[in-house]
This record gives sequence, C-alpha cells and structure tokens, in this order.
Amino acid sequence: MKRHFWQEKYLQGMEKPLMSEGVVTATADKVVWHMTDPFDMETTISPEGIVQSVNGGAPEPAGQGAGAIGAAIASPITALMRGQWDELSSTFAISRSTDPDGGNWIVELKPLDERLRKILASISVQGCTDVERVVVRQADGDMQKIRFADTASGAGAQ
Repeated sequence: MKRHFWQEKYLQGMEKPLMSEGVVTATADKVVWHMTDPFDMETTISPEGIVQSVNGGAPEPAGQGAGAIGAAIASPITALMRGQWDELSSTFAISRSTDPDGGNWIVELKPLDERLRKILASISVQGCTDVERVVVRQADGDMQKIRFADTASGAGAQ
C-alpha cells in the first residue's frame, strides 16, 4: 500500500502547526514514511527497529531504544494503515461509529497498556473505503493530524 500524506503537528507552546508531506508505504512487515517537504527524511519502522535517513544519507537509528520501539509498533502501525482492527484489539480498546455528516466510518483507539497511555492518549481513524485521516493525541497534549490520498491523486488531493 502506498499513499500520499499531509501532516500537521501541533506542539504545546507553539501557535502554528508544523506542516509536512510525503509518501507512506506499508508492507506486511514495515512502514516507510518518506517526508519530502519541508525537507527529505525517510523513517522506516520495522521489527528490527526505527531508522531514519536524511537527504538520502545512510539510515541511522532514530534515537535510544529505537530497536525496541520499532519491534513493538511496526505491526500495529501496519495494521492501522490497512484498517485491520482485529489485529489491534490486544493493544487498544476499539470503538466504531459513523460520521453523521459525511457517512464515513470512524474508529477510536485507546491504549490498553498503562505504559503506552503515558505517551499516547488516543488515535482516531476515519475513512470511507480506505484510511483517509488519522488524528493522534499524545498524553502531553501534542497532536498530529494526518490526511491520506492515493499517490495517483497527487498533491491536489488535499
């Protein structure tokens, strides 16, 4: 699965969100986020860990504990991107609803594990046939809004 993404990252204490865009590719065992704007950075999340490459450079671990974190989140992120909710039921409390205005489905995910709840408050996923929007709310109040479109749709699909 390959999709174009636009991301808005809202950080506590900052007036405006940080904006980025690129292409995300999800396979059975890894997710590759290739941000192309405002700069080139590729983040690969797999059972082996999380690595990042900036401007086409050599991949490097994305911080301390990136191996353990990558192993823990590679499968859930892939399942989320594919809308495979049953695979997430051991990690998240899942509730489903329908958007009354647009008829799209909405899936709310809340972490079951206390350690995960210390960093992640919730994930809201919305779509029609595919995942179209994801909102990640962190426990510290920061938030990310991500929109997706088929790569063939191009940048005008916002």
